Amino acid sequence: MRRPRRILLGILWSSVASVAYPAHEAAAPVAPPNILLIVADDLGYSDLGFYGGEIDTPNLDALARRGAAFSQFYTASSCSPTRAMLLTGVDHHRVGFGMLAEVRQSVHQHAPGYEGELDPRAPTLAERLRKRGYYTVMAGKWHLGDTGASTPVARGFDHSYSIAHGASSHFDDRGYMPSVPKVEHREDGARVAVGADFYSSDFFVARIMRYLDEPAAQGRPFFAYLALTAPHYPLHAPRNLIDKYQARYAKGWDVVQRQRVRRLQSVGLLGRDRIAAQRAANIPRWLALSTDVRRFEAHRMAIYAAMIERLDQDVGQLLQHLNDGGRLANTLVVFMSDNGAEATELDTMPALKTWYDKEFDNSFDTLGSAGSFVALGPAWAGVAATPFAGFKGLTQEGGIRAPLIVAGPGVLRGWRTQSVNVADLSATLLADAGIELANAVASVPGELPLDGQSFLGLLRHANQLPAQGQLFFETYGAAAVIDSGRWKALRLGPPWSDGQWRLYDLRTDPAELHDLSAAERPRLTGLIAAYSSYAKRVGVVPPEREPVLPWGYSNRYRRYQQPQ
Repeated sequence: MRRPRRILLGILWSSVASVAYPAHEAAAPVAPPNILLIVADDLGYSDLGFYGGEIDTPNLDALARRGAAFSQFYTASSCSPTRAMLLTGVDHHRVGFGMLAEVRQSVHQHAPGYEGELDPRAPTLAERLRKRGYYTVMAGKWHLGDTGASTPVARGFDHSYSIAHGASSHFDDRGYMPSVPKVEHREDGARVAVGADFYSSDFFVARIMRYLDEPAAQGRPFFAYLALTAPHYPLHAPRNLIDKYQARYAKGWDVVQRQRVRRLQSVGLLGRDRIAAQRAANIPRWLALSTDVRRFEAHRMAIYAAMIERLDQDVGQLLQHLNDGGRLANTLVVFMSDNGAEATELDTMPALKTWYDKEFDNSFDTLGSAGSFVALGPAWAGVAATPFAGFKGLTQEGGIRAPLIVAGPGVLRGWRTQSVNVADLSATLLADAGIELANAVASVPGELPLDGQSFLGLLRHANQLPAQGQLFFETYGAAAVIDSGRWKALRLGPPWSDGQWRLYDLRTDPAELHDLSAAERPRLTGLIAAYSSYAKRVGVVPPEREPVLPWGYSNRYRRYQQPQ
C-alpha cells in the first residue's frame, strides 16, 4: 500500500495557503483557474474538525481557514442525485436520477427523469470546461450510469479511473450485496484489475496526481474531479489509524455528541440558545448497552474516523503536490460531502444476512480489514449529523445539509451562512472559469437549462447576499422546501413518519424539533403549493409503496424516530 507523506501536512498547507490566498484581498484570478473538486462519500455535517468534530482533519481544517466555509450548503439526500446535479447544474429529476437507480419501483422504470443514466441533454462540467481548453480528469466513484453513452469517457473526461456502482470494498473489488458481488474498475473505459496494495483514498489521489503530471496537462488549466468513496460503507481503514481512535470512542455516543455540540457552539455554528437533535428514540443510552455491544460500537466508529483521517491525509498530499509543481496558487479547491451520514445496515437485513455471513468475516479482530463488512449504523450516523436530525436518504437537515469548503484565488476567507445548493455550486464553478450561462435559458437548442445560480460574488465578497429564494428536495417520497434559508416545510412518508407536512424555523430550530404548522398555517400552505409546482415542473413520480429497504434500516435498532 502506498504510504503518503503525513507528517506536518496540515502545518505545511497552512503556510502554503497563507501565501497563495491573501487574507485581505479577493481579486479575481488573471488566468482561467484550475479547478479541483473533491467529494467525500457520506461524510456527516460535523465530522471535520473545522465543523466541530473530534476527528483529526488538519489539512481540510487549514483549507477551511484559508477559504470560505459554508454553514448551510444543501445536497440531495443520496449520492447519485447529488452527483447528477453537481456535474450538470440541473435538478436531478430532470437528468435521469429522480432517485437512486438501485431502489426504483415499477412506477419509475419507464418514467422520464428516472432512467438511471445521465441525460445527454445536460452537458457536464467536464464537457463544458473541455470546450474551453481545460484538461479534464477524474478518479473515484461515478455512479451516473455504466453504458457507453453515460460513462466518464463519454461525458467529457480526458482521463478517468472510475467505479460505476455506489459502493465497493476499499481494499479490493468486492461488492456490497448479492446482486453486486464484484465492482468493475475502469480506466479510460477499459476494465482493469485491482492491485494488491489498493486502498481507495490513497489510490484515487495517486491517480489524479499521475494524470495531472502527464505532458498533456502542462500549460493548460485543469478540472480534476476527485470522487472519493470514503467514508461510505463498508468501513475499512489502516489498522494503525483504527487503533488510534479506539479510546476516543469508548466513551460512547452520548458523550461524543455532547462534545460536538459544545464545539459547534464554540465555532458559532450552533447558537448557545439553540437545541441540538438528541439521540433518536430507538437508540439506547450508551451505558444501557452490554460491554460487548459497547466494544463493537466504539470499534466501528473508530474505523469510520480512521477513514476520514486517511482521506484528510491524502487530500493534504494532493495539495502539497500541486504546490510543489507551482499550480496551487491558481487552483480553486472545493471540498464537499455528497449528503449526510449513512445509517443503513444492509448486513443486518434478514433477507441479505446469509450472504453477508458467507462472504465476510465480521469477527471483532477483522473489522475494518478487507474481509469485513460493517456500516456506521443509525446511532453514530446521528452523531455525524450533529446538531441536526435525520440521515442519508431523508430530507431532514441531517440528510441534506453538508460541509462545503471553497478556497483559492479570488475567494475571501470566512464563514458563509447563506443557503446554497449543489446545483448552485456547479453554476459557480462554470462562472469562475468564465462560462456564464443564463439560468433557466438553454445555451444551445436542445440542452437543458441550468437550475443552479452562481454564487461567485458571495465567494469574492463575503457580505454580498445572493437572493436565496426557495430550495426543493424530494427522494422516495421524502420532500422539503426551504424558503430564504429559514422556513422549512418537511414531509416524511412511511415508515419514517405519517406523510404529513410540518413547518420549522431553521434559524431558531435547526434540529427540526418544534412543528409550527398550527401557528403558521398560511406560510405552510404557501410552501406546499410551491412544492407542488416544483414537483410538476421537474417530473417527480411518487413511490407506489413503502420501500423494501428503507433508509436507516438496522435490525439492531429497528424503530424510526418521527418528527414532533
